[in-house]
Amino acid sequence: MSTRNTILKQLKTDLEKIKTSRDYNTDIVEVRRGRHLWEDFTMKPSIGFWCWKDSKLENSWRQLYIYIYMYADSDGIDNVDDIYNLSEDVEAFLDSTDNTYTDNTWVDDTYIIDGGVQNPASMADLEIRIEYDSGRE
Repeated sequence: MSTRNTILKQLKTDLEKIKTSRDYNTDIVEVRRGRHLWEDFTMKPSIGFWCWKDSKLENSWRQLYIYIYMYADSDGIDNVDDIYNLSEDVEAFLDSTDNTYTDNTWVDDTYIIDGGVQNPASMADLEIRIEYDSGRE
């Protein structure tokens, strides 16, 4: 049996494991729950996420829809690798044992926006679904 809040707290803890010392390409500086702007993160690469829907499935099972967004600096048009490395790391994490709910996690589409000379912000986002047993019918 799980609760929404338990899953979201664990997801934050798990996402903080994305480090080069654990064979990822990126060292995550900050992970936040909720909706935050680029400016809210003082250092990048950073990850934010929020739950936007919790659907009833069969019996006591539910499906939590979570929007994960990522920010990376891009100091001009030639430095966009960081956002691609970060998005690949998050996708790899979701499919690994670093993710507590890996067996119940589905990754939907990923969107990547390269930064450039006029905009130093690179951004990526993806939607995931986590199924869980709420213990309530």
